[in-house]
Amino acid sequence: MTMKKITLLLLIISPWCNAQNFENVTINYKVSQKERDFKDLKEKAKTSASAQQLLWYYEDAIDVNATLRICNKESIYDVEESLDNDANKKLNLTYFQAGGKKQYYSDTEELFTSSDVTGEYLRVTQEKKEWELLKDTKKIGIYSCFKAININSTSKIKPIAWYTLELPLSYGPREFNGLPGVILELELKNYIFKSTTISINSSSFEPIEKPTKGKKITYAEWRERAKGFFENE
Repeated sequence: MTMKKITLLLLIISPWCNAQNFENVTINYKVSQKERDFKDLKEKAKTSASAQQLLWYYEDAIDVNATLRICNKESIYDVEESLDNDANKKLNLTYFQAGGKKQYYSDTEELFTSSDVTGEYLRVTQEKKEWELLKDTKKIGIYSCFKAININSTSKIKPIAWYTLELPLSYGPREFNGLPGVILELELKNYIFKSTTISINSSSFEPIEKPTKGKKITYAEWRERAKGFFENE
């Protein structure tokens, strides 16, 4: 079957499956820093204080947990803050790359982040992801998943998502939405998001509250304001 036929079939099947089977879905992810070779950075760290500081940040990074909740054609994604009793808390790069203090909200009309990380509460409209659907498959837990590449990403190494048609809901971690099924694994340049538990139609599911606080701006406006504040993945 060609990819065009598969896409058409998904467009027909997905709304029906969504309406018939899934009142709510909760997916927990573990976000980890990928194994990397720090040889060049270690060499720079010998003569550069800033390189040494960055190396420490990378070496001290620890895994974090995040949650995606989906209900009634809307979703919200949050990162769990680590409990650290140390008075001198260290910067955890994994926490920030996972999403940090931002909330990622999505419905049928919009996708935006909500946060006050720059000192002002803002709702930032996110750009839609464009995906190339591939034939590669693999199992993640009990789910059969397909591979997709985010082709309009500005990163030199394009994000890779593994999504399942068995949960035909167009959501994923952070701002990575728009596929024919839920993303169970997401691979960025230096970080990977892996689903750990999935709960379907839970009676204890808490209603999603759409963030309304703060001024709404475009992603381009946010990038202009945040120059130098963060790095690309």
